[in-house]
Amino acid sequence: MQVFALGDGGSVKKLSICLILLSICHTPALASTDDAFAAARQTLVELDWKSAIRLYTPLRDAAKPGSKEWNEATYCLATAYHHVQPPSYDTIQSALNNYQQVIDKASDPRFVARAMMNLGRVYELRDYPEDIVDMDKAREAYEQVVARFPGDPIAGEAALRAASTLVMAFDEPNYEKVKAGVAFLEKWLADHPNEELASVMWQYIGDAYFRPLQDYKNALQAYEKVDKLGWTDQGNQGPWYWRCAQLAERFLDQPEPEIAAKYYAKIIIETPNSGKAYESMQALRRLNKPVPYSPLFAKFDPTAQPTTQEAVTTQPATQRSDR
Repeated sequence: MQVFALGDGGSVKKLSICLILLSICHTPALASTDDAFAAARQTLVELDWKSAIRLYTPLRDAAKPGSKEWNEATYCLATAYHHVQPPSYDTIQSALNNYQQVIDKASDPRFVARAMMNLGRVYELRDYPEDIVDMDKAREAYEQVVARFPGDPIAGEAALRAASTLVMAFDEPNYEKVKAGVAFLEKWLADHPNEELASVMWQYIGDAYFRPLQDYKNALQAYEKVDKLGWTDQGNQGPWYWRCAQLAERFLDQPEPEIAAKYYAKIIIETPNSGKAYESMQALRRLNKPVPYSPLFAKFDPTAQPTTQEAVTTQPATQRSDR
């Protein structure tokens, strides 16, 4: 190593050059681990998966397995490999390996539960052309979440996904797996009356009864439960209102005109832009039921009558029933 004396002008010049070269050759480290994690987290916010892999890899390698830092780095590294584009056998295997490490070694149950869920999603979906979907492995992962975290809200999500791996089998002609998936969810809902995802589950059950099972009575009963609980996708439930009305009027062995009228009216009042409002008006006339008033359709149907106090106050005076 060469030593430079401050009194030597030439040596001082050489020292300056040396320091400049050192600053160029060596990338400055981030000020602290906190800064490093902050930078890595920002890549997730920006969905910059390649940068996330680059930044989280050294953080994971430097952390003690099971530590807070290791939990985050390993889980986020798995997530980055899971979503990086383009997906390949290698990236998906890296995601699986890191998710499994989280399941085996993480000290924070939140990371463990979500890693199990994501493991199931990897098996459930085709991520690249040669990928093989394995519904049995996916269901096994979801059932492990239910078994290991039965009191956590994530158990409900896992139960729904486990059931979906059966329903999506569409195993005609008898649809045994579909029926098993529906039965699984119905039992879950019976055992968990306060399930946060109850509305979504009943809607999924109704869809399965409608197609492929063609059990229209149970389909309508499931949708009725959804309507009582509240539709998750508020404002976009018009197609399901129409299905309920059609089931009640046309598909049941013993038609339910009152139920059909209820849903035709809901289409007009709640989802007038669903594309079925005019047909719902016609259906109500066919059933000899009152057509609710809607300002959107007043000029097309001046005979419509208000069905609620709110509708009365918004109806033009020339169309009120007392004029």
